Amino acid sequence: MTPTIPSTQASGPGAEASGRPVRALVMMSCLQMGGGETNVVGFLPFLSRYGVEPALCTLTTARDTVLADVVARTGIARYDLGARRMLDRGAWRRLEQLVLDQRIDVIHSHDVDSNVVAALVRRRVGRAVVMTRNVLADETATWKLFMRSRLVFPAARFGSDHVITVADAVGRSFARRAALPRDHLTTIRTGIALERFTPAMTRDEAREALGWDTARPTVVMVSVLRQGKGHDLLFRAIPRLRASIPRVVVKIVGGGEMEEDLRRQAAHLGDAVEFTGQLYETLPTALWASDALVLPSRAEGLPIVLIEAAAAGLPVVATDVGGCSEVVAEGRTGFLVGRDDDEMLADRLAYLLQHGDAARAMGSAARSRAEARFSLSEQARATADLYRRVLAR
Repeated sequence: MTPTIPSTQASGPGAEASGRPVRALVMMSCLQMGGGETNVVGFLPFLSRYGVEPALCTLTTARDTVLADVVARTGIARYDLGARRMLDRGAWRRLEQLVLDQRIDVIHSHDVDSNVVAALVRRRVGRAVVMTRNVLADETATWKLFMRSRLVFPAARFGSDHVITVADAVGRSFARRAALPRDHLTTIRTGIALERFTPAMTRDEAREALGWDTARPTVVMVSVLRQGKGHDLLFRAIPRLRASIPRVVVKIVGGGEMEEDLRRQAAHLGDAVEFTGQLYETLPTALWASDALVLPSRAEGLPIVLIEAAAAGLPVVATDVGGCSEVVAEGRTGFLVGRDDDEMLADRLAYLLQHGDAARAMGSAARSRAEARFSLSEQARATADLYRRVLAR
């Protein structure tokens, strides 16, 4: 439910002048299941440790998933604008009222639609806008998606006070495409709840808990089932992988618009591919139950699932796109392969499945790397510091 918004506009000194916590309105289009949405839900509670009073604002509840329940359990206020589309003037007015009534200091938007809406209301409410860029490239499969993807560049250039990018690779690309000076962008890497993924059971215990075969070598792929994630590349690699590891099974974890199509594509592979559906609550168990994780995407920002796998002590094979190389240390925590190299993808997975000691050593190194670089606490601290720098200008 959307909390009641007071009808009287409030005004007064900002956080920097009054000494009160910074009031941040964190915006997302919706709470569908995805890496960016999962991260926002995770890092919101940590902001209060660093002098920030956060609230969440979504454009619509139409695509809510279990993440809405996770937010509700935190006790953090969630507001919804009831937008029918991105260019919904009524939703813009409701956002303006919300920002003024709740005495918001900074609006922090996290995806294309919320970035554009935040930019449109920035001048009218006189509040700072920080945008986060999570992806290297937006979906452009349709004319509508292409036009939406183009709007984010002027929104960032003319409607933001600062842009956070989740990886250096994303920052370089976005600065060029949006014609932004480099000092307008800061890289703050995505964090996760590391303790949630700390192994709490053995591989066989995890497989028994999920009802998975304890004897079969198991590779897991976790992603939204949509264009660009490289499922077709993985399906091309599986016959070569089976030639080396005949009993291998690849678990496809996630849901999405392409599920039926992907099931058809994988049908000829028989029991080498299994679709599990969404496993949000039991995702850590699925990682503990696996021998390796694969991510054959054609474009990524900073993939959260690679960080989650690292925290679970799982070696990975991923395509070398976007910020993947900022998570995976080649040859030490996993392997990076070419964007469309199905043969190398198969060979690297086979190596991990055939060399258990080496795979376990990579998983241990990945866990140490995750602890040092990808905590939610550090993400929240760096974000809170950025809010204050922006407000102090």
